[in-house]
Formats: sequence, C-alpha cells, structure tokens
Amino acid sequence: MANNNRPDYLESLFQGIDIILEKRLDQVSFDTTIICTITDASNSKNGEYRVTDGNVTYKAYSDLDSYVAG
Repeated sequence: MANNNRPDYLESLFQGIDIILEKRLDQVSFDTTIICTITDASNSKNGEYRVTDGNVTYKAYSDLDSYVAG
C-alpha cells in the first residue's frame, strides 16, 4: 500500500512498461498474403475470381481480367 507522502513506484513501473509495450506493438506488422489457386475464372471480365488456399474457398477481386483457372 502506498503512503500518500511518497510515490507509488510499482504503479510507475507498470505505467512505464505499458508505454514501452504499446510503442512496440504499434510497430509490429504481419504478412497477410494468402497464396491461392484460381478455381473459377468465369467472371474474370468483372475482375472476380473464385480461389482456394487448399482449405478454404474465397472470392477474390482484381483490376486485371487476364488470370485463368489452374
């Protein structure tokens, strides 16, 4: 328990740790690239493709309409 006449060193320590961790976490980045295979390019004229990563099927969109399935 802190005495009102002296600083609470433990609280100051935890605040310092929070500041350091927050700064470090703000600088963390993750690669969110998913490597997939195009399974359906029938709507490629609109830039829409159906792709799979082997486990999940997604709709993917592109500005290019020249990709093919396979």
